[in-house]
Amino acid sequence: MRSTLVVHDRWAHFPRIAFRGTVHMVALPSSVSAFVGRVFGMPRPVALASLALCVLAGASGADVILSRPQSPTGGLIASSWLPPDGFDGDVYAWDNFTIPVAASITEIQWQGDGFGNGSGFTITIHTSPTLPDQPGVLAHYNVPGNAGQTPAGVVNGSQRYNYHYTLNTPLQLAAGTTYWINIEGIGGWSASWATGGNGSHINFFVGLAMFLTGPGDPAFTLIGTPACTQPSVNINPVPVQVCGGGTGSAMFSVGAAGSAPFTYHWRKGSVPIDAVANPSAATQNLVIANVTGADGASYDCVITNSCGNATSNPALLTVLSPTDPACGGPTCDPDVNQDGVADQGDVDYLVNAIAGGGNPTGIDPDFNHDGVADQGDIDALINVIAGGQCP
Repeated sequence: MRSTLVVHDRWAHFPRIAFRGTVHMVALPSSVSAFVGRVFGMPRPVALASLALCVLAGASGADVILSRPQSPTGGLIASSWLPPDGFDGDVYAWDNFTIPVAASITEIQWQGDGFGNGSGFTITIHTSPTLPDQPGVLAHYNVPGNAGQTPAGVVNGSQRYNYHYTLNTPLQLAAGTTYWINIEGIGGWSASWATGGNGSHINFFVGLAMFLTGPGDPAFTLIGTPACTQPSVNINPVPVQVCGGGTGSAMFSVGAAGSAPFTYHWRKGSVPIDAVANPSAATQNLVIANVTGADGASYDCVITNSCGNATSNPALLTVLSPTDPACGGPTCDPDVNQDGVADQGDVDYLVNAIAGGGNPTGIDPDFNHDGVADQGDIDALINVIAGGQCP
């Protein structure tokens, strides 16, 4: 149901907990109460991993895996706890996310308001597909100090700050999986609203013993190294027919999936093509210019990245004779008796016509166009009926 959150007067001395607007009230079952006591109550989780302060904003050689930067106009989202844990004024904020590729996370960055007391943060990653209370905690970190607090500008009259830490042990996250992140300041602290995300987050207010959904996404960034995926072929080359004679050209193309960048090396009959002589042999598109009969063969491509290789299906290059009708060569009709079938009857018909017999269909008995109607024409017709080229 939809309801407006009314803050209890005993929270009056925690101004960051004030929550404006309409929120969704979520009933808290006993199983969740037990979870809250286990994870957020007393004691805090014992499976903790330490974080080392990162002097630079990004780890060397690492990539931005996911970025939800601070909004230039957004507000603040309270997310803090006061020791001893379980105080009614504690409020914990989560935001869900997915990453496009599997990655090894080495650093977490976030933004929010000032954190002058330097008491530390906690960061928790959950694997729940719905609410962050099930099935549990994937990783939980205790972060001492002020996480390298540096100014991040003024938003809506409020000074904001950048925070960043490097994980001692990389955290492995899968592509397309829903995760939840919870960043809390020990003491009063609020996260900046972010750009991106789905425009909402979930809070747990200890004093209300309820989950509440509110507007905005906390600002955070995940830094790490994308997992290397071995290449696979998603576009195979297709067979090509080209007229020979040294004037035509052929092209084969291939496509790859996996972790870029890729290198390509085309082969002719399983023998690598010299990329110096034909630079296209090292690209996605192999071009063979001035095709002759010697180019007729099967071609495939070996695709390689930093974690493996894959080979495309072979594709055949068929080189047609310049005299082939498809290449502008002469055409002929072996059905000389016009009965609808090219067979022995046509051979008998031509033999009879050459011998001076009847020629009711009016065909030219000089079938091979050499100027003489003789045995050569009969042989040429037999060849065409058998599947050969027209003379």
